[in-house]
Amino acid sequence: MRLFTGLLAATSLALSMSANAQVSWQNDIHNASGYIDAEGREWLPALVDGIPLGTIGPVDGMSAQCNVLTGWCGNQWNSLHWASMDEVAQLITEVTGQPLMTSSRDGAGAIALELGVGYTTFSGSTSYYTAVTRDSYFVNVDVKTDYRPPYTVTGDGGYDVYHCATKSACNANEFTAWGWVAVPEPSTISLMGCGIAMVLWMRRRRATSLQVK
Repeated sequence: MRLFTGLLAATSLALSMSANAQVSWQNDIHNASGYIDAEGREWLPALVDGIPLGTIGPVDGMSAQCNVLTGWCGNQWNSLHWASMDEVAQLITEVTGQPLMTSSRDGAGAIALELGVGYTTFSGSTSYYTAVTRDSYFVNVDVKTDYRPPYTVTGDGGYDVYHCATKSACNANEFTAWGWVAVPEPSTISLMGCGIAMVLWMRRRRATSLQVK
């Protein structure tokens, strides 16, 4: 029975991973991939953490939850931070291997950005990721695909950076917000693992001593 349950779980996991990979390649992504940068930040669309698509703009949604000066959004959003343009620039440089530009037609870089941040909207033959920063910038990433399913990526695309002249320019309902959460350092994870191992060892030792008695 245990073997059958294990095989069923493994099969389900494999199928879900396969489906997610296919969806990602089509640039019709509705879940963050959780890209972790060199600074230990896991990038997540703010949509994932509570901004309903099509009902509230990201500026209104984030401003109601976050400190605009620090980007801290509090524990109610799983320690989410609303990123500044400087932080986004670091991300773009790391992912694309090129310094931030106001406008770039780097198709490979655009594909890498969309697959890294996770959530995109799809229109016609173009996949878009448009997100705003807490200091009134928005970055629009576009990736070109074929017109027909499976919407194969052509390799063309790029990104553009704009400064919002007005609040409404950054607050379109189809936009999200650049957000990240801090990833625990390896030393912290190791310490937690040692603690769990110690607890399990003590429980086993206690059980053994009780059996001997």
